[in-house]
Amino acid sequence: MFDAGTGIRELGKNMVASGCSGRIELFLSHVHWDHIQGFPFFAPAMKRGVKIQIHGLNSQERTLESVVEGQMEGPTFPIGLKQMGADIDFQALEEGVILPLESAAGSPWGSVSCARLNHPNGVYAYRTVEAQTGASFVYATDTEHVEGQVDEVLVRLAHRADVLIYDGMFTTEEYPARRGWGHSTWNEGFKVAQAAGVKKLVVFHHDPNREDDSLDLLQRQAKEEAKLLDPSIEVVFAHEGMVIGLGGNS
Repeated sequence: MFDAGTGIRELGKNMVASGCSGRIELFLSHVHWDHIQGFPFFAPAMKRGVKIQIHGLNSQERTLESVVEGQMEGPTFPIGLKQMGADIDFQALEEGVILPLESAAGSPWGSVSCARLNHPNGVYAYRTVEAQTGASFVYATDTEHVEGQVDEVLVRLAHRADVLIYDGMFTTEEYPARRGWGHSTWNEGFKVAQAAGVKKLVVFHHDPNREDDSLDLLQRQAKEEAKLLDPSIEVVFAHEGMVIGLGGNS
């Protein structure tokens, strides 16, 4: 799992209903509140016998664990991190590390690697590679591009990935008034996809003030523009409940 916003609550309910047990790997891109505030409501974290490994970036000010734990301290939340039933552990990742992961059965599943991008207080992007199929995707949230340049760090991380999930919070017209906020545009994500040889760009982290009709219009415009620029790259805007297959599946 990547990040722990409010969507992790519904995921946790479904996991418990399906008999969740064993080990859960959670990778946090960063610890801004919209990326961690769902964790106190993640039902598997209340179950004994569940092991949750939380990976991420330590800041200069505080450790990953202290931030996650701090949001659950009284009087703002009645249950502390150490009162949850699951065995919860934290691992600070070094940039560039390749972390092997196992399946529930204990066989090699694949790997996750990370790279640091441009966001206030720091952020990690992640790449997963499945061992058996080689299918891969890159999760790049909360990153701000440098105008006139393509982020070579992200291009290397996303090299020939099946899917690039990219922060497209602003339009190109909105961005100049929001420099330094730590977010980007779908157009910049498209440039990364081109440079990295990625064939599917998924735009997400939409502006929370943007309504569905506006997002639908932006998606239509983006698809039309992308076809003119490079028809080999598919552009879609993420929506709640979207499922994307890898390794040849749509």
